[in-house]
Amino acid sequence: MTLTQSEIDDLIKRVKELLAIDSASVRIPDLEEALRYMNIVIEKSTPNALYYSERAIVLARLHRSSLAVDDISRAIDLEPDRVSHYLYRALYSGMEVWNCSKDLNGEVSSPPQEKVKNLIIDFQSVLQKDPTLSEGWIGLIACNILLNLWDNAISFAGESGPFVTELVDVAVRAWMLYLAVIFVGDAVSEVDLSPVLAVSGLDDYFLERIMIHAVTLCCDSKISLASVEHIKTANYLILDRMKDRKRATRLCRNCGYIDKEIELLDRHLNQNPEDYDAWFDKEKALVEIIGRDAINKVWGMNDTRSMSCIISWQMMEDTENYTKFKELMLCDPRNEERLRFLSRVIELNPEYNIAKRKMADLLYDYGRYGQAWNLVDSMRIDDWMYASEGPRDLALFSRGRILEKLCDGYIQDGQYNDALKILDNEITSKTPDEAHLLAGTWYQKARVCGAMGDRMNAIRCLQKAFTLEPEKRNWAATKEDEILKDLLLDNALKPHWLNNVFRNVLLRRRK
Repeated sequence: MTLTQSEIDDLIKRVKELLAIDSASVRIPDLEEALRYMNIVIEKSTPNALYYSERAIVLARLHRSSLAVDDISRAIDLEPDRVSHYLYRALYSGMEVWNCSKDLNGEVSSPPQEKVKNLIIDFQSVLQKDPTLSEGWIGLIACNILLNLWDNAISFAGESGPFVTELVDVAVRAWMLYLAVIFVGDAVSEVDLSPVLAVSGLDDYFLERIMIHAVTLCCDSKISLASVEHIKTANYLILDRMKDRKRATRLCRNCGYIDKEIELLDRHLNQNPEDYDAWFDKEKALVEIIGRDAINKVWGMNDTRSMSCIISWQMMEDTENYTKFKELMLCDPRNEERLRFLSRVIELNPEYNIAKRKMADLLYDYGRYGQAWNLVDSMRIDDWMYASEGPRDLALFSRGRILEKLCDGYIQDGQYNDALKILDNEITSKTPDEAHLLAGTWYQKARVCGAMGDRMNAIRCLQKAFTLEPEKRNWAATKEDEILKDLLLDNALKPHWLNNVFRNVLLRRRK
C-alpha cells in the first residue's frame, strides 16, 4: 500500500526530530526508530532522491557507512545534478576509509588507495558543480596527501585560497599545506602555521586521518630528522587546539606522542581533577613510557622519530630478551605512580572494574597479594571476567593465581584460620549459578586443610573440586604440590580418577 504525501511528510518530520538530538545524547534505539520510519517511506512510495539521502544520514549516524554510501549513490542516480549528494557520498566514503585503515587490533595502517581515489572523484564532482565549496577543496587536498601526492596537494591548496574562508577551514588548509611542503623537501617556518595558531577547537574528520598518516611516513629513513621535527611541531599545535580531550589523547597514543599525551592529560586534570577516565588514561600512558624505555635499554631501539617504530610487545614475547624486558618493566620505580593513578580512579569510581583488575595484577607482580585480593574480593566473578577482557578461563586464572599466592603465604606463616576464613567467604558468597567457578577455591582449601593435618576435610575438598571441574584432576596430577602429593592417591578419590594414566602420573611422582 502506497503512503499518502501527508503520511510521508509526517514520518520524515519524526525522523528529523530524532536526528536533531545532539549526537552525544542520541540513543541507538532512537536512531533505529528513525531508520524504521525511513524504511517505511522508501518501501511504500515512489523512488525519491530526498528519501534515500535522509536514510543515508540515519545510517551514517549508526556508523553503517557502507549502507549510507549505497543510499546516497541511489540518490545521485535519481538526482545527478545535486551537489550535496556528491559531497555526502565523499564524507560517508571517508568514514569507510577510516574504518578500513585499522586492523583487528585497532592498529593504524595505510588507507586503501582505491577508496581514496574514489573519494577524489567525488570531491572533483563537487567542485565541478560548485567550486566555492570549501569542503570539496579540503577533501581534495586531504586525499592527495593520503596518496602521498604532495605536489598535487600543494597545487590544490593554492587554487583553493579564494574559496576557503571559514576560520577553521583556513587553519586545516594551512596545516595540510605545511605538511605537503615539508614532504616535498622545501623550507618552511612556523609563520606558515599562523592560521593554525589563530584557531582553537579544531575537530575535523580528515584531520585525524592525515595526522596519523604523516606521522607514519616520518618513520621512513628517507625523511630527514629536521622534517620529522617540523611535522611534530605542527601536530602538537593541532593537538593543543582540539576540543575533544579523548580524541586528542588517543591521537597522541596512535602517533607515539606519549609525552604530549601526558602533558594534555595533566592540563585536563588540573581543571577536572575528578575525571576518573583521564586518570585511567594517564596510567596507560605511563605504561607506554615505561615499556618504551625498557625496549630502548634491551633492544637499543631508541629512535628520535616521532612515530613509535618499535615492534609490539606481543611480537617480542618470542625473543630471548623478553624476560629481561619484563624485569626492567617491573623494576621501574614509576610503577608506584601507576598504582597511585589507579587508586585515584577507583576512589572516584568504585565500580571501575577494569582499573581494579589492572591494579590487582600489578600488586600481584609486586607480591602484595593481600592488597590484590582485597580488590578482587570487591568484585563479582562476572565483573572480574568482564574486566579481564578475555575468555572465562583466562579471567579465572588471573583471579585464582592471586588467591593461590595469598594462601601460600598463610600456609607458610601457619595462619590457617585466616586462610580458611577467606576461602569459606569466597565459597559462601557465590550464587548457585557461580558454583561451578569455584573448583580452584575448593582446591586451595584442600591445601590448607592438608597443611593443618586435617586429612579428612582435605579429601572432601578435593572431591568437591574434581566434581565441579573434572579437568582439574589432570592439572592436580601434574602440579608439583608437596602438600597434596600423597592425599591425591587416597582411595576416597578413586571415583575421581580419570583413567590409569592419571593414577600412574601420581604414582611416578610419589616414587
